[in-house]
Amino acid sequence: MKGNKSGFSINLSSGIKLVLSTELFLKNSFSKGQTLSERKVQDLQDESTRTILYNKILNFISYRHRSSQEVRNKFKVQGYNEEIINSSIVRLEKMGYMDDSLFAKMFIKSLVKEKRLGRHAVSYKLSPHRLNKDLVSELLDNIYEKYTPKVLLEYHIIKFLKIKKNTKKNKIKLCNLLKRKGFIYSEFESLINDIEWT
Repeated sequence: MKGNKSGFSINLSSGIKLVLSTELFLKNSFSKGQTLSERKVQDLQDESTRTILYNKILNFISYRHRSSQEVRNKFKVQGYNEEIINSSIVRLEKMGYMDDSLFAKMFIKSLVKEKRLGRHAVSYKLSPHRLNKDLVSELLDNIYEKYTPKVLLEYHIIKFLKIKKNTKKNKIKLCNLLKRKGFIYSEFESLINDIEWT
């Protein structure tokens, strides 16, 4: 039996190495020479995996808000069973540590307020998170009422023209930049045409 930061390792006579979380080890009374049934070993392994994964997810979400899909993807790649991942997510949601609607609100606000992206770019960046479409649509409508596309576009245009000349070549570059920022041509056409290009 060996203890470390992540838990305890118990070497069974069958050759199986049982790795238990500290919480699970302390919850059970183990003694040298104790016999454990195969069922008990499997139950201990499952419960330990759940506890270790729960703590890993808790650590992962402690740095910033994460979507449930982002958590699923990260830990699925690490080889964790989807059912165990989902049960950990449900537990964290019930405790208020995870909330997709709060994640969506914070993420959208960051993309619009700080990066000043248009609706198409924000929608694209949200797509891997597989959030509720009605929720996303409502949040986008609300934020673009506060930060209108016109105001966001003016910011990008002014910033661009501070370092670039009003040439026709740069007009094309500016149009491409605004499209990459997630705006459609009809949103910025009049703003672009109001500038005197040489």
